[in-house]
Amino acid sequence: MIALLLLIVAAIIVGYYLSRSKYSEHIDDATEKVTSTSKSWTGKAGDWVQDRVGRGKDGDSFKEWATGPGAEYLPDDFKEWLTDLSDEETEEFTKALANYSKGLGYDLSALEKGVYDNNPALMQVYVEAIVVYSQEYRKARQAHLEAEEVAEQAEDESEAKASTKAAKKSTSRRKKEDVNTSEAAAA
Repeated sequence: MIALLLLIVAAIIVGYYLSRSKYSEHIDDATEKVTSTSKSWTGKAGDWVQDRVGRGKDGDSFKEWATGPGAEYLPDDFKEWLTDLSDEETEEFTKALANYSKGLGYDLSALEKGVYDNNPALMQVYVEAIVVYSQEYRKARQAHLEAEEVAEQAEDESEAKASTKAAKKSTSRRKKEDVNTSEAAAA
């Protein structure tokens, strides 16, 4: 027990002298590198998780920005369309818009926080990109919905045809059975 206590005291003394010696700069540099690397990896891990899991309820904050501080930049039809979306649709659109914005070098959350307010030219280009993207998003969404409807109708028609064929087959089998029964009764 005493040996352990002496070992701890010795480690403290050696640590104190190393911190005051010429090695302290190297230790400080190493500590700084470890700290910056940890921060960098933490940020990257957070971005990775957000990309995989999603942004959470940012759809609400974008809708609030678009109908509040950003309303002056956006056309009325865009605002109407956005407010008519359900929460799920808003979240889906906002996630897609955030990914699109990221590809352009913009950050949707920065737009919502007002970071681009100080640069009108950049703001104008970004808002125009949002409007153009939303128009194409709406067209693509409508095309997907129409394609799903056509596929459902085709499936319903094929099921109806299959059930009609099955009904005809069962009717024709009954007729054959009736004919066979009547022939057997006649004989």
